[in-house]
Amino acid sequence: MSIKYIVLSDLHLGEKDSLFTPTQKGDNKLLDSFANSLQALVDSNENNDLPTLVLNGDILGLSFSTYQESLTVFDKFMKALATDQKICNKIAYIPGNHDHHIWQLAMESQYRRKLESRKSEDPIPSMDRISSAIYEEGVKSEFIEAFVNGSETFETELKILYPNMIIPPNGDNQQYVLIHHGHFAERTYQFISHSLKSLYPEERGPLTLEELEADNGAWINFAFSELGRSGAAGEKFEKLMNTLSSIDMFDEQSGELSENVAKALDYPYIPFHAVEKFLTRRLIQNIAEKIRSERYQAGTVCSEEAMQGLTEYLEKYCVPQMKIAGWNGEATTLIWGHTHKPFSKKTCTASYDELHVINTGGWVLPEESKATHGGSITLINDKNEVIDLRIWNDTADGNNMKFAVVPPEGEEISNFGQNVIDIISTNGVLKSKWSNFRTELQKEIQHRRKDHKA
Repeated sequence: MSIKYIVLSDLHLGEKDSLFTPTQKGDNKLLDSFANSLQALVDSNENNDLPTLVLNGDILGLSFSTYQESLTVFDKFMKALATDQKICNKIAYIPGNHDHHIWQLAMESQYRRKLESRKSEDPIPSMDRISSAIYEEGVKSEFIEAFVNGSETFETELKILYPNMIIPPNGDNQQYVLIHHGHFAERTYQFISHSLKSLYPEERGPLTLEELEADNGAWINFAFSELGRSGAAGEKFEKLMNTLSSIDMFDEQSGELSENVAKALDYPYIPFHAVEKFLTRRLIQNIAEKIRSERYQAGTVCSEEAMQGLTEYLEKYCVPQMKIAGWNGEATTLIWGHTHKPFSKKTCTASYDELHVINTGGWVLPEESKATHGGSITLINDKNEVIDLRIWNDTADGNNMKFAVVPPEGEEISNFGQNVIDIISTNGVLKSKWSNFRTELQKEIQHRRKDHKA
């Protein structure tokens, strides 16, 4: 058995609430122990093969951290995984909503290369809004290449794919693997399309993945990948987003927010300030409910609304790309993240008769513990088999460390899953590198929770 792909998502590097953003300068114990654990996993590969590292969105926390903050942690992250511990020979970067700007830069660089190669008599080319979903046809990132110029880290090849990556089977009776960050499963990230449809019902709306991104890409880039790092305004925007996202914080501060907005706007034709304040609070409350979306819904790892949105995305926008990759209805595993809530389940849709859905969770620690939140490492072997290696689920004291293969409900752990269990543990006891990672992760969670309380 050889592990061919390691999939991670939602690291949010640079953001203060990312577990991999050190709270004290130079403290990289958690990151180093993580890299050591992955190296121990990769060492089991046959013929010393190195896997491809798939970074499935929200890797850089560009919403609420500066370039300097994000890239400083990203540099340490890549040095740990690609240099100090050589765990991969290729990197596939699939931007999400919070690092959508990485795709924006790659897309514009690709377009510039088109313009440079155009002959004077040729027509002006169009801009490609999406990339191929096949790694070999991915787009280079001049931004990341400039960032790592001269660094030994990037002897490792890196390509950008957006918004999907597809791994076709390499043998008979194997499944396809589709990887998408997951933001397009939510209406928030199709806001422009839905708004235009509401205003102009005769509009047909986007029919293709290219049209979906063309309609909504600028909105995603501005609201979720740029606005939060716009100087002093960005700091206030981060505070506002945190307030709207938390039910408790909103209840505490909605009165003040409503008062401020009502005074500033002084609605015409509404005679009483109390009425203005009431209407303003209802408006802000409605916005807050939209912002909370799937990530902030407690009590379920995947709501019916999120699953419906995901199904619509798969059916309407992904089937054409899958068919280009040779898919003809074969069993498929979808890997996504975005919600920070890991899970593994089997389902089916109109086109996908056998669909395994894995959410990789994330590596952000909410201020208040949420049992549905946590992080996984998704592994794909040379037969395109996929497993969910659950690392943690959130608790107040950081004691819910899983470090276990989690199969879909009602299914047994596969041979691939059992092989991974044997690599990381002996008779249920984690081996030294994995045990050390577990200790450092637990300490990090406990430390941050004490800071939150303080």
